[in-house]
Amino acid sequence: MKSFTYYVNDDLRYDYALLLSVLDPVCSLISLYDGPSLNNVELKTDDTNSKTARGLKNEYTFTFHFDDITKTSVFNYFFKGESQLKLTLHQSGETLVHLPESASLTIELELRKALLKYSLSESEIIASVRSHSAKNEIEEEPFEIILPLQSGYTDNAKFIQNMYEICTEFSPGLCPLFSYAQMKEERREMTHERFYRVNTSNDHASVEFEDYLGDSGSHSYPNPYNYEFFYREKGKILIRVYRSGNTFVFQTRFEDHARFEMRVRQYFEGKL
Repeated sequence: MKSFTYYVNDDLRYDYALLLSVLDPVCSLISLYDGPSLNNVELKTDDTNSKTARGLKNEYTFTFHFDDITKTSVFNYFFKGESQLKLTLHQSGETLVHLPESASLTIELELRKALLKYSLSESEIIASVRSHSAKNEIEEEPFEIILPLQSGYTDNAKFIQNMYEICTEFSPGLCPLFSYAQMKEERREMTHERFYRVNTSNDHASVEFEDYLGDSGSHSYPNPYNYEFFYREKGKILIRVYRSGNTFVFQTRFEDHARFEMRVRQYFEGKL
């Protein structure tokens, strides 16, 4: 996946209709104008007062979710259940963007141009980073291992336990305690979505895990999904794991690449 970060202003952060309309031309390029429109989308408020929206057309699906507690927005665009674009907008304005490696330069430039219009100035970014204790996480290309998916089912208990072993080995004394017992389940009846999450942190590091499954609304179309794990120290991503199609991608910015690959293959090769 291609990843980059922008800092956007509050107009784009909190005007959800504006955000979706800004992304509409980008998603139209991705779908060759064959996907759902992002203009005049009806936002719904769920039981936790979070705002959600979704749309489906010709095997293209988008989902939008704003979490009222964390003030974080997440936009996903899928084709046949595989991610084509993901934006995560944090309270500080930090916007983390993921595009597939196969995304065309035209699509990437269109997205960058759209976000640039609402980007913060350098002084505003510094002020925002300081006030929210945030940091630009994308610094260099991570070392990457790709493993084929053996089945459609991933045992979350074993996945979390194995990632704990890896994180504690590479950051002894810094990694927070985390386990499958901390996993929280959320189901949204209105949008037929379900989430399994682990989020924990200490003074040095944090862990985030999400296993998400949406509903395409049709038996003919695959359901959108997201499977992602992050290990951060002082806001910097040191380990990221995510599912992409029929593969699992393991990334790290720890320097001992050989040992990291050995552990990943030991715990996960042939077992996902």
